[in-house]
Amino acid sequence: MTTLLIATRNAHKVGEIAAILGPGFTCRALLQEFPAAPTPVEDADTFAGNAAKKAASFAQWLRSLETPAAQGSSGERTFVLADDSG
Repeated sequence: MTTLLIATRNAHKVGEIAAILGPGFTCRALLQEFPAAPTPVEDADTFAGNAAKKAASFAQWLRSLETPAAQGSSGERTFVLADDSG
């Protein structure tokens, strides 16, 4: 199963993304599971640029934690999914 950290503090958006992806994904919520996560600066020229910046920032931060909770169940990788819909 693929584990995704949904890089938003919007719980409704996490639920929407989880519903779209379906049961083959474990979606982790930033706000509920990682409330101390940093807030990346969104200064790119486009929505896509900001989304890429957020995903990279949170992935780097998550990797720096090096804890079982950050790594996901069974030591599997956790990927980061971000958007910037304004």
